[in-house]
Amino acid sequence: MPKYTQQNQASNCGAFSIAYLLWELEKAAYQYDHPEDALAFIDAIYNAVKFGDSIYKFDDPVKSIMNSEHCSPVKMVNYLENQGIKTTCLIPVDPPFIAFIRAVNTSTLKPLFNFTYEDPLKALRPNQYTISMAVNTFDITDSDMLLHYVLIKKHAKNATCTVYDPSDGEENTDQSLSVGSPIAGSPWLYTGILIAVAS
Repeated sequence: MPKYTQQNQASNCGAFSIAYLLWELEKAAYQYDHPEDALAFIDAIYNAVKFGDSIYKFDDPVKSIMNSEHCSPVKMVNYLENQGIKTTCLIPVDPPFIAFIRAVNTSTLKPLFNFTYEDPLKALRPNQYTISMAVNTFDITDSDMLLHYVLIKKHAKNATCTVYDPSDGEENTDQSLSVGSPIAGSPWLYTGILIAVAS
């Protein structure tokens, strides 16, 4: 996969994760004559999935953590389904993110996320992809809390996976993830909050 990265845009990681997914699934071309064409493709996704004014429909703690420039999980799911990609959104029943996800769920007519009693990554099939929400801290009251999306592919033969991180564009292979663990040696922590792609 080409190493297109976020560069200096901190809020468009969700759009990059979607682009990585589309390229991996060959739902969109990824061979571009000029890098700026790939970035324009990602920018179009970003404009479709960022919160914008819809952020005001959400209760706290969503509004206290995210703003109009961040990528909305609701809009990301809608975008993928408009591309013919079915998704299932999952989260382990484990504080502190229950309040955050409930605020997301109450913003839609039908709850977006389903709660599971273990890390949902364990339940994914081999070679299944998921977009995961990561954080820099598990303290949801921390004013410096940040959210970050990455693409994950579960491996076929073991419990490891490959992580595609928009912050550096790297494919980090043979990652063993558990809730709270760092992702690929980065400052981002794996949460178990997944937008899993049906395979």
